[in-house]
Amino acid sequence: MSITIPAQTSGPPQHWHRMHDETFLVTKGTVRFTTGTKKVDAKVGDYIVVPQKAVHTFSNPFEEEAEFFN
Repeated sequence: MSITIPAQTSGPPQHWHRMHDETFLVTKGTVRFTTGTKKVDAKVGDYIVVPQKAVHTFSNPFEEEAEFFN
């Protein structure tokens, strides 16, 4: 599914998935991924894999709309 995140938008609370990895392909803008206290700002073309049971979230604290495939 494709998800659009407006500029200056926080994401869901940090959470984890018991049964699967979660993957994200950034297709527009920059998306901030957080796992615990580690933050990664992913840009267009970046592919992020969050392993099963890893606590994580995403957000868009930037000035430009962002999109990713999940």
